[in-house]
Amino acid sequence: MIRWTIDLAQNLPYEKTIIVSTDSDEIAAVARESGIDVPWFRPAEISGDSATTTDVVLHALSWFEKNISKVDAVVVLQPTTPFRRVEKIVEGIEKFKSSGMKPVVAVSPVSQHPKWMFKLEGESLIPLLDDKNTHTRAQELEPLFIVNGSFYIISPNDLRAQETFFSRTLQPLLIESAEECIDIDTKDDLTLAELYANKKRKNSLKSEKS
Repeated sequence: MIRWTIDLAQNLPYEKTIIVSTDSDEIAAVARESGIDVPWFRPAEISGDSATTTDVVLHALSWFEKNISKVDAVVVLQPTTPFRRVEKIVEGIEKFKSSGMKPVVAVSPVSQHPKWMFKLEGESLIPLLDDKNTHTRAQELEPLFIVNGSFYIISPNDLRAQETFFSRTLQPLLIESAEECIDIDTKDDLTLAELYANKKRKNSLKSEKS
């Protein structure tokens, strides 16, 4: 997944510097084999399960601007979303540029609407939302979206000022392809990703033979 993410970043048609932030020797070795510099290992205070993406990116941004040069935009590509396409990221970057550098994030339609969700109170099921219309037809429900993790695009100034990728000026870029939206967080996600990867590999071999 690291290699795929690096390959995708390298194929973006912009002047750029790619940085891999990690505290892993193995990941650093993969990055270097792909020609990517890993100038430091991530400090302990922003490593592990408690670290946030914002903390990690702010650390990398501060290091880069202090040691290399100023940054026009930050594009975050998490390796856990391996099937995103260059074309969609380019679309997001162009949207960011044309809007006056308002943040952009990739989103997908929700697969399960909150109106149909319940919570447990003791042994009783209670509607998650304080709404009696829990049996509204799908066609009548307001469209809702979820951030799918494919990419985040933001200006350094906004990231520093807000300390988050999410703000009232946040712009969505819709991705509807189920394959592109796979975000690997669980073993089931990994199994699904492997099925897609095998399918893509077989299709690629068929294309080469034809």
